[in-house]
Amino acid sequence: MYNCIMRAVTWRRRLIGDRKLLTKLRNSELVAPDYIRELKVIDDDLVRTFPQDTWFNDHHDKIKLILSCYAEQNPSMGYAQGMCFIVFPLYRVYYNDCPEHAAVDTFFSLHTIMHFLRPLYPRSKIDVNIRSYLTTASSIIRIKLLSDHIGLATRLRNSEYIQLLLIKSGPSLFANWFDLSDTVTLWDYIFHGDLFENLMHVICAMLVVNKEIYMGFSYEKILEIIQVKDFYRVSSLVSCARTFQR
Repeated sequence: MYNCIMRAVTWRRRLIGDRKLLTKLRNSELVAPDYIRELKVIDDDLVRTFPQDTWFNDHHDKIKLILSCYAEQNPSMGYAQGMCFIVFPLYRVYYNDCPEHAAVDTFFSLHTIMHFLRPLYPRSKIDVNIRSYLTTASSIIRIKLLSDHIGLATRLRNSEYIQLLLIKSGPSLFANWFDLSDTVTLWDYIFHGDLFENLMHVICAMLVVNKEIYMGFSYEKILEIIQVKDFYRVSSLVSCARTFQR
């Protein structure tokens, strides 16, 4: 179990870089843009992200600044729903370690994470790239399952189940499925090593821990059950995900 300082140090090293680069980037200043088209959406998302955690109430302005600056610097992407769930845990972890630099550290970490998650954010209603990504990711996940879970992999030839999990949980890196404590525990695993590979491993784990459901229920019942977040426990997911690290 990480303490808050070790967690922050580990996350920064993986998402930003070494101490030299971190020191250089911390000389940056986040300046609120004059205008971004998504400002109203950001305001709406701020109050419905981890709403039970009142700690964030005093930090909404800083989080809004981070998201606004990201949207301004990435106009082809802008702000999209799901990004709040990325920024809130990052900012909390970094603030608990170093309040002075929490905003800048979060800003640059967000860029690294979005590099991996961006294919899960459609650019339009007819975006074909997300379909291609989902198809490829689903195939990778089935291949990973084949060695030890061949029956499940065969059952999942219809990759709609896998794609549904990716769409529902991927853009927020699972933070919309769990409370803050469970989210950072899961991220400790995801940020330890290759982020894409570990993301795939967590999806594999979500399938394996509910293997009996996929093997024994009808198509319609499976679609209903797998979206129930109470069926997933982070400790079980992390333990299972580690078994896919070869």
